[in-house]
Order: sequence, then structure tokens, then C-alpha cells
Amino acid sequence: MFVQVSGVPIRAIIPNNRLGDQASGEVCQKIRLDTPSTATVCLSGEARPAEIEKALKAGRKAYLIKPVDFDKLTETVPLPTSFGRSN
Repeated sequence: MFVQVSGVPIRAIIPNNRLGDQASGEVCQKIRLDTPSTATVCLSGEARPAEIEKALKAGRKAYLIKPVDFDKLTETVPLPTSFGRSN
């Protein structure tokens, strides 16, 4: 099962490390509890070793530093071959 928005499965989320007042780690943790098959990746403008280690230990698939190269992003989270609805 994947997280779904309007019936479309979400295979990955790539939030910024900070989401307003809430750290994205908290958001990703909640999503992973509900749908463990949804990959979570951290996106940050800072390369802090402690933050990277914390994110990876929390189950993030990767910790990417901005600006992110598109090829690196698609290596980390492969894009679907089709963006239509799957059956």
C-alpha cells in the first residue's frame, strides 16, 4: 500500500528538512508508520553530519543536499515509466 492522494499512490516523498514549525522527520515518520512502502528522502540545504545520520537511522532512503542534480534525484527515487493511473 502507498500513501494516496485522490486515489493516486505516492511512492516517495521528498520534503525539505524543515516544514514550517515541524521538522520533516516527524512528518516522514508518521507517513512511514502508516505506509512503510512509501520511500522518504530528506532534502536539505545543509550538510550537517548529525542530521544526516539521524535521518538515515530514522529510515530515510537518502539525504540529499540542495541544489539536487536531477540525475542524482532519479537514481535515488526512480520515476515511474508512466504517470497515469495504475490498475
